[in-house]
Amino acid sequence: MNILKFFILLFTITIFVSCAKEINIDEELEEPITFEEPSYIQTVDILFTGSSTVAFWPDLEKSFTSYQLINTGISGSCLDDLINEKENRIFKYNPSYFVFYYGDNDMYKYDANTYIKKFKRLMKELKIRRPNTIVLLISIKPSPLRKEKFNQYTLINRYMDKFHEINPSCYYIDIWTTMSNNTTYFKDDELHLSNKGYTFINQLIYNKIKALESLKSTN
Repeated sequence: MNILKFFILLFTITIFVSCAKEINIDEELEEPITFEEPSYIQTVDILFTGSSTVAFWPDLEKSFTSYQLINTGISGSCLDDLINEKENRIFKYNPSYFVFYYGDNDMYKYDANTYIKKFKRLMKELKIRRPNTIVLLISIKPSPLRKEKFNQYTLINRYMDKFHEINPSCYYIDIWTTMSNNTTYFKDDELHLSNKGYTFINQLIYNKIKALESLKSTN
């Protein structure tokens, strides 16, 4: 019986240590990042990418009239899709600002810690390849239809909020706080943003870019 208890305890400790290592999201990325730049890179003011929140973004040109912009968002996509298509959707461009939205679809494929590891690696590659690009990280939106994932979304949002400490060129855009418990920011499907939701997010992005430009001009 004592031997049996010993092996049960050993098995439990092994699982605990393994899980603890898996969720250590701040460990250094060991695999080297290798890449080959495309022969032609297009310079743009703002690059938007993400899932349906970005793909369905209405009248971007009207909201950012003084900027040249590109939208490579794809409805229903996850971060894995962006990583697989990163050369066409990110690195064929050299943007002054990179507006990023992912995370909500991803929680139906993997957990928050796995997502964060993928996110960190992509941001590291972006910093290496586009060192002058400023990244605007939009928080995951609190779609009422996906309440069962809110705990995972909150973990990701908290991480992105603090990511500026790791990468000073990344800034967090919080839409979660204002949109929580307010269905008017969403369509009747309780999943996608309404016109009011996009008006709100437009203003946040625009104001942040203007603030950063003003700060840059004074330095």
